[in-house]
Amino acid sequence: MLKMYETELKLAAGSPLLYLIHSRKSGKFVTKERYMTTAAIRQQLHQYIDITDEKRIEALYTLLQNDMEQLYSIPADELQILHERAEKYLKGSPTVSVEESHSKIRQVRKNS
Repeated sequence: MLKMYETELKLAAGSPLLYLIHSRKSGKFVTKERYMTTAAIRQQLHQYIDITDEKRIEALYTLLQNDMEQLYSIPADELQILHERAEKYLKGSPTVSVEESHSKIRQVRKNS
């Protein structure tokens, strides 16, 4: 009879999860691979986050914080353009409707 331990040695999307399994017959530990989809990994991580203590949540956040900031960061030059456009809009600068912009695009394509 084999007993599976919850010790996961590797967790990566598309990669095998390696479990330590103790064989009662031989008394030795062996590894067993099990593949998980990204969706299954996300679900397990969500469940873990829901039940784990505050220290582990803070550790996970610290580990992923830099990656999350890069994911949502906007380059400074693009941010400047957004600010300038927002200021113009708030000052009442004339705007163009979606229909007008589509019409202008069609006209440019037609003339090209």
